[in-house]
Amino acid sequence: MSTARPLGLSAFLRCKNEEEYIVASILSSYRVFDEIVVVLNNSTFGYQKHAEQLHYGRSFETDLLDVDYAALARVLRCDGVSVSDPAQLAPALGAAIASGRPTVVNVVIDPDAFPPITAFDQLRAGAPVPVAH
Repeated sequence: MSTARPLGLSAFLRCKNEEEYIVASILSSYRVFDEIVVVLNNSTFGYQKHAEQLHYGRSFETDLLDVDYAALARVLRCDGVSVSDPAQLAPALGAAIASGRPTVVNVVIDPDAFPPITAFDQLRAGAPVPVAH
């Protein structure tokens, strides 16, 4: 019986209360999946922050700790690299693919950059945006 894992297995991990559970979550799956994880790291709840700023003129408790997800990946025996310049992204992804190992690419982005969401464009223009409850 072969102990090699099949290539191409994928998973999506979203971890609630990540401070408590992220380490256990990653340790329970990193040997099974051959993944490249790209984290768009703006150290904030970006969507929430921008929506609150547009609705209320300020945001409330949306900034997060500055977490180096690449360093966390290395502690958990995966590969990890951080990039902050767009020119670094393609080489980082190429190296991650070539490695054949689970890799986290921590992409440090501007916390004040608006995501490409139509509702934000409407809010900036002063148009009402329907909210489903």
